[in-house]
Amino acid sequence: MRLRSLHIENFGKLSGTEMTFDRPMTVILRENGWGKSTLAAFIRIMFYGFAGGAKRSGLDNERRRYRPWNAGGAYGGSLTFEIDGHLYRIERIFGSREKEDLFQVFDEVTGKPTDVFTDRIGEEIFRIDAESFARTVFTAQMDASTSSTSVIHARIGDKSQTGGDMERYGEVKARLKKEQDRLTPDRKTGAIARTRERIAELDGILRGRRSAEDALKKLSGEIAERKRRKNEIDLQQKELAEAASKMAESGDRALLFQRYDDLLGAEKRAAEETARLRKTFAGGIPENTALEAMIREAGTLSGVEMTSFAEHLNEAETEEFNRLIRLFHAGVPEETELEDLVEKSRRMEKMKHWVAEHRLTEDEEQRLAEGAAYFTAALPEEAEIRAAVGAWERLGKIRSEIESSEAARKALREELRRRSGSEQRAAEETDNRIRRILGILVFAAGCAAVFFLADAGAGLYAVGGGAAAALAGLLLIAFSFGGRKQPAEERESEEEFQELSDRVRAAKEDAAKLEKTVRDFFYHCGMAYAPDHVSDDLYEIRSRAQDYRELLKQYMAFRNSGYEEAIRDISAELMEYAQRHHMEIPDDGQWTETLVRMGKDAAEYRILSARNAGARKGREAIRERKARVEEYLRTLGIRPSEPYLDQLTDLRDRTRAYDRAEANFREARCAREVFETENEGIAQADRRAPEMRGGELGEKNARLEAEEERILAEKRSFESQAEALREELARLDDAEEERIAETEKLEKLTRRYAVVSKTAEYLEKAAERYSTRFLDPVSRSFRKYYRLLTGEDGDTFRIDSSLCVRVSECGALREEACFSAGIRDMIGLCSRMAMTDAMYPGEKPFLIFDDPFVNLDDGKQERARNFLDAVSAEYQVIILTCHG
Repeated sequence: MRLRSLHIENFGKLSGTEMTFDRPMTVILRENGWGKSTLAAFIRIMFYGFAGGAKRSGLDNERRRYRPWNAGGAYGGSLTFEIDGHLYRIERIFGSREKEDLFQVFDEVTGKPTDVFTDRIGEEIFRIDAESFARTVFTAQMDASTSSTSVIHARIGDKSQTGGDMERYGEVKARLKKEQDRLTPDRKTGAIARTRERIAELDGILRGRRSAEDALKKLSGEIAERKRRKNEIDLQQKELAEAASKMAESGDRALLFQRYDDLLGAEKRAAEETARLRKTFAGGIPENTALEAMIREAGTLSGVEMTSFAEHLNEAETEEFNRLIRLFHAGVPEETELEDLVEKSRRMEKMKHWVAEHRLTEDEEQRLAEGAAYFTAALPEEAEIRAAVGAWERLGKIRSEIESSEAARKALREELRRRSGSEQRAAEETDNRIRRILGILVFAAGCAAVFFLADAGAGLYAVGGGAAAALAGLLLIAFSFGGRKQPAEERESEEEFQELSDRVRAAKEDAAKLEKTVRDFFYHCGMAYAPDHVSDDLYEIRSRAQDYRELLKQYMAFRNSGYEEAIRDISAELMEYAQRHHMEIPDDGQWTETLVRMGKDAAEYRILSARNAGARKGREAIRERKARVEEYLRTLGIRPSEPYLDQLTDLRDRTRAYDRAEANFREARCAREVFETENEGIAQADRRAPEMRGGELGEKNARLEAEEERILAEKRSFESQAEALREELARLDDAEEERIAETEKLEKLTRRYAVVSKTAEYLEKAAERYSTRFLDPVSRSFRKYYRLLTGEDGDTFRIDSSLCVRVSECGALREEACFSAGIRDMIGLCSRMAMTDAMYPGEKPFLIFDDPFVNLDDGKQERARNFLDAVSAEYQVIILTCHG
């Protein structure tokens, strides 16, 4: 698998970018801010698409993060790769949402679209998901550390038939853990713990069920007996009524008095029973509502005791809790405050790395000071320097041209002098001038003669002589201009000489302007203009200006970053926080690990503290409940003894018996008062009257009526008690059904919890057995790359079944987080390569490194080059960096 080329239409700040990858190792060396990380992300996203689609933040949502800076043009590009000797091209155009994206794969040989791959092409080619890709093949900037995933495990061991199962290992493990947390009996919120608590409450409620059932059975028998007796009395009364009807007229007063005496006797007996029962209450008659409340309080007491026991800390937890109490004696740090400090600590570490990279060295500071002293007047811009250098170079060329032209002009002048002497030309010019003068005079005389002779009327011959004289003058003038003719070659030489003279004059003017430009440049820089050293001076100015400008830019960026002040502020804040909480201060200034550890201790402290408080609160609740029950019993003159529920139930039974007796007394008194009202004066009547007829009949009837009233009163009382018991038993039946349902539920939950726990245990063991099969080759591969990167054997490193790397130091295995950023990066790179080797024993994928050696010192940088050379012998390597 090899990358061949890419084209970025628009992606982040990159636009119209073309790149080919035709070497085993392609180094993309660009300055900071060019877009190297964006280029690396483009390659990853072309295979796997965007991450963080549901995130709101522009940094987390990659679709928003890499939206083109250039508003025009398509968002996306293409990427060409080779696999199994065949070339394919991916094209992706991204929209504002995933459903608007366009994806197509082309066969580069035929140029036609192919359906060999889908838009999940990354998973289809590399056979790992995006997360696993980012932990092995793709190393992002400042993210060299790595860890394994279930997909990596499955991919490494894909020769077995369990590879597909291992891909879902992480998901299944998380689901089992979630189910364990939901069911756990160890936390109050767990379903098992809640069910147990409810069962305990129901057990407290159901303790009085047997006594209630026995009492109801007894009452049912009493009621039946009273019904039978009532029927007997009704029959006897019917017989007496028949006899009484025959004796009605006799007006037997004895019967009336007997009836009155029966009423008095019933009232007396009821009063005595009420008084007897009242004496059993040493502290007074309890109020029913308060008594029922106390019975419920005693019933739920056992449930509270079980809950308190569940919250109780064991010996190990108590020891850990005491340690945390000593640790946080100055106060428990707030979770949000710690998270904020951890974030600040991590930010400070990044700022420290940045400061270490961008701070000027002593040599650079000295050069910066020298540059400031050198350019006291002004620091010329690069364009000004280029202009001065260009002017001086053009001036040199012009001067050379002037020298050449002057030499040519001088040679040409000598040549002209050689061809024609100056004295001969002067004599010829004098003769010609004389001829022209004579010719002019002869022509004038001839013209004058012709004019005067013609005017005087002279003859034809005389006028013709004057005309001949004028013609002779013209010929003489013409001859003076003819003279010696100049050769054509001589005329061309003179024209060339004139042209050279004009060119020299123009070049001297240009040279004067250029020299003024250079002189003005030196004046602007506050430096002397020395014509003999201009080239050297300009070179020095240019070199110094470039160096000074770069150092000044670095210095200003460093000063304006404010990182040193921020580091001091954060360090001061962390120091103040550590002192305030009596926290251990890290010697190496690496606060993050200390703060994270403190956060874990604080979380554990809160959990144990909450449990301890819950147990204490439960004990206090138990004491309070017991105290309330005991106080209540004491106010009633009862000595408290456990179980309180039995005492309170007995008290309720006696209270109800007293209520029934008091109701009977009120009923008997009311019957007597009604009888006295109906038979006015009967209480004071003389009973010594003679015996009436039918007295025996009346007495018997009175006894029957009294007996009937007593039986009916008892029956009503028993029925009232029975109804109350039935209502209580109905509530207890509901509670019993609920308890049965809760017990079945507890059994199911307990079985499910056991099954889930065992499943998680067996799953973990299976994963470990599965992983140990490839631990040895992964470890060997790790040590091979670590030896390349550091020159050391790497025998102190241990890789566990989860592919986590630990280092043996001072007799103990240390997490890689305990080491410096550079060491962590080297461990992460070697882990990535070891896992990649194991995943791809056949055809190798390409590897992308986005500045992975930024945290390595100079000595390890050289080893890193050897590392890359060795890796590129097997893999296609694409490394993006801003360092040479």
